[in-house]
Amino acid sequence: YHESALDSIVASIGEVARVLRHGGRIAYLVASEQTTAVRSGGDRAGLTLELAAPINRKGLEVTCICWAR
Repeated sequence: YHESALDSIVASIGEVARVLRHGGRIAYLVASEQTTAVRSGGDRAGLTLELAAPINRKGLEVTCICWAR
């Protein structure tokens, strides 16, 4: 969830998309402030967004983002 990890998280999405088999799904749990950038990374990777749900994790606002290939 650390802000310094955002670039690494977004960069990893392309590789995840490359190895994800057709019909496969992937989920990321990110800090709410990272949601927009991470969702954009999934769009650029050609993934189909299935879920973007906010979650309060014991006072920490996060978002679960799920994509399908």
